[in-house]
Amino acid sequence: MAPSNQPHQKGGYPFNFIHPRFSVSSRGYQDSKGGFHSNNRKCVTGYMNCATHPKVETNLSCGKCGKAICPRCMVQTPVGIRCKECANVKHLPTYDITSTQYLKATGVGLGVAIAAGILWGLIVFLIGQFFPLAGLIGSLIIAVVVSQKIAEIISNSVNRKRGVGLQLLAVFCITVSFAISVLLSSGFSINFYSLIIWGLAISIVITRLR
Repeated sequence: MAPSNQPHQKGGYPFNFIHPRFSVSSRGYQDSKGGFHSNNRKCVTGYMNCATHPKVETNLSCGKCGKAICPRCMVQTPVGIRCKECANVKHLPTYDITSTQYLKATGVGLGVAIAAGILWGLIVFLIGQFFPLAGLIGSLIIAVVVSQKIAEIISNSVNRKRGVGLQLLAVFCITVSFAISVLLSSGFSINFYSLIIWGLAISIVITRLR
């Protein structure tokens, strides 16, 4: 039976079916001005469910394929909003690193870390024999220089790329370098100040490759 056209609730019309103007299915009514009112107060005029997040209501759609999208999954492009598929989202070239590049960066980073660790440990050992405080300060300065150089060389070895993977690699390399320096300078005797120097070196390589 066709829906009644008689006035209902302050000039409105019964709305127990899906109106062609609205992507809704909840019971409600349309007033005399064309507005839709939902009885359960969850339905908003013109809203639909996001194709990627079905529980999220949205009034946005991809400008290319027309798929319903929400602010969580939409991509802003120069020609309007798109879904991720139509926007063809890719990683920035700076953060796109291949397995071969990781192997190259690992070899270069470890080589530099070992050489720097040996030099670091010998310098601190020689200075610390006569001036313990100067040895500590010298170790701090060397840690800053070595960590910056390791991060820079790793990045340059893969065309100045950056990213989490290279950050983790640099942390491993600076840890190897630090361990060698401590082994040569104090027989691997680690104290509170050594841990501070190690932490500073790690924070530097992470920041440089962010």
